[in-house]
Amino acid sequence: MPEGWWASGIDGSSGLYEVFGRRPASLEGALCMKMHFDPFPGALTMLIELADAPDPLPARWRRKGHDAAYLHAHLYGCRDVRAEGAPPSNGCFVNLTPVDEDMRLSLWADGFELELTSESVSMMVRSFSRGDPSTIGRW
Repeated sequence: MPEGWWASGIDGSSGLYEVFGRRPASLEGALCMKMHFDPFPGALTMLIELADAPDPLPARWRRKGHDAAYLHAHLYGCRDVRAEGAPPSNGCFVNLTPVDEDMRLSLWADGFELELTSESVSMMVRSFSRGDPSTIGRW
C-alpha cells in the first residue's frame, strides 16, 4: 500500500487498491449516496460512488452490465459528531483523513455538513449500474 494514501490502514483497502489497478483511488469527486448513522454504538454506514473508478472496470463487473464503482464503508466508534442541515437526496461530497490512529470524516453539500472522528473503518469496493438504482448497496 502506498504511504500517505487516505485508505492506508483501513480494513478492506487492499481490495480497493487491486480493483484500481494497483494505484491509490482518489476521493476527488466521490459522492456519498446513502448513509445510516446508529448513535448506539456510534456507527456510520455509507455508500460512496467513486468518480475515480478505473476505465474500463474489471471484466466481471462489465459482464453484469455495471458501469460504476462504489465503496460500502463502515465507521465504528464515532465521536466528536457535528452536523448541520439535512443531507441532500442527490449525495454529498466526502473526505476521509487519517489522524493518528483514528479517521476523520467530512461530508458536505449546499446546506449540509457532517464531521466526525472514528476509531475504526472497514470498506469493500463494489460495482453497480447507474441506470438501475436497485444494483447499488443493500444495508
